[in-house]
Amino acid sequence: MLQSLRLAGWFDDANGIVIGRTSGGSLAGLTQEEAVRRALRGLGVPVILDFDTGHQSPQMPLVNGALAEITLADGSGTIAQHLIP
Repeated sequence: MLQSLRLAGWFDDANGIVIGRTSGGSLAGLTQEEAVRRALRGLGVPVILDFDTGHQSPQMPLVNGALAEITLADGSGTIAQHLIP
């Protein structure tokens, strides 16, 4: 799915990508993290994996269409969402 989104241009103007936590399993010889890194390599933007959003608790809601500012330091971080009028 990430490869399809990439080919469709969804990441062309991205400043970073956040991937939420999932309960899906890995394939033989390919973890979920490796699959994400392969699909998104070469984009030149930071990729955050295992973020507290998605389909598995804890699930922080993200507002569709809001701008987000993420700050990471020493393995933890914060996110601020800004609604645009």
